Amino acid sequence: MVTFQDYEIALSTGLETFIIETMDKHIASLREMNRNEKYFLGENPFLDSFAKNSISVGLGTESTTINLSPDIKIYSGFFGIIVGHIVGRLWDNPVQIGLPKNEEEVDDEEEANKPINAEEIFGQNYSHVAHQMATYSAIHGVSYGFYNNGDVEMFKATEYLPFPDERTGEHRAGLRFWRVAKDKPWVVQLYTMAGYTEWKREHDGKTLDNEQVHPYRLKVPVGGEGYEQTTPVVAGEPYPAFPIVPLYTNPQRVSELTLPIVSKINVYDAKDTGYMDEALKMKFIMWVLKGYGGDPNELIAMLSTMRKLGVVAGGDVGETEIDAKQADIPYLSHDATLDRLEVAIYRDARIMNPTILMSGGVTTVAIKAAMQRENKKMVGVEAEARMHIQGLLEVAGVEHEHVTFTHKTLVNDMEIVQMLVQGLPDMPFEWRAKLSPAVPQEVADSVIKSFEAEQIGMDEEDIKAFEELKKRLMDEQADEQQAESA
Repeated sequence: MVTFQDYEIALSTGLETFIIETMDKHIASLREMNRNEKYFLGENPFLDSFAKNSISVGLGTESTTINLSPDIKIYSGFFGIIVGHIVGRLWDNPVQIGLPKNEEEVDDEEEANKPINAEEIFGQNYSHVAHQMATYSAIHGVSYGFYNNGDVEMFKATEYLPFPDERTGEHRAGLRFWRVAKDKPWVVQLYTMAGYTEWKREHDGKTLDNEQVHPYRLKVPVGGEGYEQTTPVVAGEPYPAFPIVPLYTNPQRVSELTLPIVSKINVYDAKDTGYMDEALKMKFIMWVLKGYGGDPNELIAMLSTMRKLGVVAGGDVGETEIDAKQADIPYLSHDATLDRLEVAIYRDARIMNPTILMSGGVTTVAIKAAMQRENKKMVGVEAEARMHIQGLLEVAGVEHEHVTFTHKTLVNDMEIVQMLVQGLPDMPFEWRAKLSPAVPQEVADSVIKSFEAEQIGMDEEDIKAFEELKKRLMDEQADEQQAESA
């Protein structure tokens, strides 16, 4: 680990050498992060590392080579599904930030206490940037948000290395470096409290060139007495805190691709690949043995390999052939193994297995029960996200009272609609949906839309009465607003 104290020492012993050595060490340590990215993209480095094995089989005066390594590879893509589920649940909805009350500026008390979307502080693209940061945080274990004068930019852990203080653990400086291609020069940036310094380093170079110093913020040009109007004076201005804030996905601050998960993904992909590859190779083996008469001695190696594949050979060696029924590969045990591995993968990831919802007719109670493990996990995920946003707000100099996340949850809308229709028949449906403790507030609007679309459990008179009541309430509200404005 490189600390802020190491950086302070390098200021007197040789900053350029320190930066180059730090870059090279960090790049050499990225093997696991790069592997995790491949799993996220649906690849499997373990499956790709299988060695090529083959045997040569003679058939009379002819010979052929049979490849024993998989000709096809099947990738499950589990890790991308897991990351997408975790990130989507917390970050698909805008983050709400509650600011201090401003009753003196706003007459309406409700408006004074109304939270604002994070985009109003961190820029209109913040939701997209936050989604990216959360994704790479789940992949690598951490990502970083750089508050850049009203906007937030993402730094991946593969391109940025913080320098924490040895006494407090607080990040006080950091080094970022990237390039657009392997044969192109590096862009190197050193971030401190005062601003950042940028250099260029050739792709195979050992020196830094073209040093440029940048403040984080620029004060407006100053003119007037003592200054020439054609030469504006610009001064740098630091932020209240270090402007690069880490975002972690879990309290352990590690990647979501843990050892229990990656080991089961490897077994799942290898099992599925082996099964399908054996099914394809079996046709080739049957063609070889049935189509030609082979030397018994030359077929021994083939028969040994076929026994490993679960194939049964009958008759004398000189008369060897394969019965198509005996060559069937058992699929029931194969499917059962994959099902067990899938359940175990989602269990280790601590998220709900989506196959639970595919059976149809799943009640809201059953969904909530299945999500208990996931709900506990999301407590830690949300806590880390809140600390990240609070850090950005400190950099931006924005006072706040609370940060609120709206989780995406799963419920059976139709079940809730039927329950509300049957109970409290004299109360407008919107009120029932908003007030009922059985309806999570984050899904109340969805339930209302489902009710209006389906009108489940209501006859024509009920529907007509409901529409009349709805119209009357809207008219009364409009009259009240008109009277207030007059």
